[in-house]
Amino acid sequence: MSKHQGLNSDFFAAIEILRKKLLDLSGNNNSISFRHRKSSRSQIRIVDEVPNQIFVRLTNEDEFIIKGVPVPDLEPEDEKSSEFQSILEKKKKTDEKYLSDLSELGTPSNKRKLQVIEFQLRDQIRAELNLPPLDRKKRPSAASVAESFGINPNFDLQLDSDLEQHNDNLIQTLIYQDELEAVLDGIVEQKELVESETGTEPLYIALGFLEWYEAEQSTTSYTSPLMFLPAEIQKRKNVKTSETEYFLKLRETEVFSNFSLR
Repeated sequence: MSKHQGLNSDFFAAIEILRKKLLDLSGNNNSISFRHRKSSRSQIRIVDEVPNQIFVRLTNEDEFIIKGVPVPDLEPEDEKSSEFQSILEKKKKTDEKYLSDLSELGTPSNKRKLQVIEFQLRDQIRAELNLPPLDRKKRPSAASVAESFGINPNFDLQLDSDLEQHNDNLIQTLIYQDELEAVLDGIVEQKELVESETGTEPLYIALGFLEWYEAEQSTTSYTSPLMFLPAEIQKRKNVKTSETEYFLKLRETEVFSNFSLR
């Protein structure tokens, strides 16, 4: 080995030591202790899919459309009456506030905001008809609705499946479909902000999680991702339906193991 090769070897060994010292190996590091948060606007959880098949297809440069949980029909029975529906249709054409709010919403409109505007109109009609007020903020959990549609919301995913829903170009999340756009837009905005400020790409797919304890007598468990795939989310409009769709694909096919676990 030449003198220059020896220097290079020492240099890279020193860099490796410094790199490990810079790692946060405490529970504050998401790579050590990852927490799945239902209300998070920086992560989404994939459910009812087959990780092996997702991995193979993504590394073969396929892409998936991110899919939400179908929104349940929560229309109260007293709003299904012919009288209520007749007034509702009339007010949708004549109510100044409703039309003004729609105009401010613009096109394409956010489904969740559109729903809020209609709820306000419906509440106005309820008051006029002396119907009891409703708490429209209450919604069944996305997990319970997912189960009613045959979607498995559990954390444990299957190793293999021949079912059509596990071999299509859709990737299932546990977020209501009408809330998905806002969540994914937030993730993309965060990603672009971090990229512009640091020059690094922060968006990854985590596949496989290890649950472990620091010691045999410990009662606190940690959940750590095993591997990371550099990801990209692209927003496109479906020309047939005019719906906004979000596509998940890889930025590059290189897979990274969790360095914090080494």
